[in-house]
Amino acid sequence: MQRNKLDNIMDIVQKAIDYAGFECIEAEWNQHDELLRLYIDHPSGIDMESCAKVSKILNELDLIDDLKIDDINLEVSSPGVERPLRRISNFTDSIGKEIAIRFSKSIGGNKSIQGVLVHVDTQTVELNSHNERYIVPLENVHKANLVYNWDL
Repeated sequence: MQRNKLDNIMDIVQKAIDYAGFECIEAEWNQHDELLRLYIDHPSGIDMESCAKVSKILNELDLIDDLKIDDINLEVSSPGVERPLRRISNFTDSIGKEIAIRFSKSIGGNKSIQGVLVHVDTQTVELNSHNERYIVPLENVHKANLVYNWDL
């Protein structure tokens, strides 16, 4: 599924769950499993009850049927410690943290980069990786997420 369709799904879902204080931070489509996975967040955190509540809201409003995807399986999930970064606000909240970015088109022969996020604006994100600065156009970000240091 194309990114613009997933962005549209995120907008539809956000309108439905906003009143309950939830934020839809990412949508992923797994064609093989016909699975639409929605990552949600809430100021007080996400637990199983939160996921069930959002799923119930979406099912009661028949929003999944409105998306016009045949035989869809819906999964509502916590973003986890390596949370996806999709919106500008997600990047802004992550300045100073280590992130990983996969590119839509390779940059200098690379398809991805990992480093500390030092700046974001409406056009680019800037990373420091191995003492070098990299500026990545947001339009070339296919997927981005926080990187958790599992060695702590």
